[in-house]
Amino acid sequence: MDQIAVVAKFVAKTGSEEALEQELTKVVKPTQAEDGCIMYLLHRSVSNPSEFWFLEQWKSHESLDRHAQSSHIKTLRERCQPLVSIEPLVVVLDPLAN
Repeated sequence: MDQIAVVAKFVAKTGSEEALEQELTKVVKPTQAEDGCIMYLLHRSVSNPSEFWFLEQWKSHESLDRHAQSSHIKTLRERCQPLVSIEPLVVVLDPLAN
């Protein structure tokens, strides 16, 4: 069970930046408390304030799969849909060297 990393990008519709930030912020603490979560941080782009980025590190693919099925992430998907201008981009990465 190798650790994995994730970067996820959310882009708010014009005028929905603050609402999207509020929804994204709601999942940070519950996710950080999940078994298998090593790091889960939310950032806002300095150059484009409508972009939000999650930087994540998980103990295993299985822990990430459990996270994706959690109730707070399912709720986030529903609530964010009308607030984003494009489908969120999620990239799962295998570390090559530590």
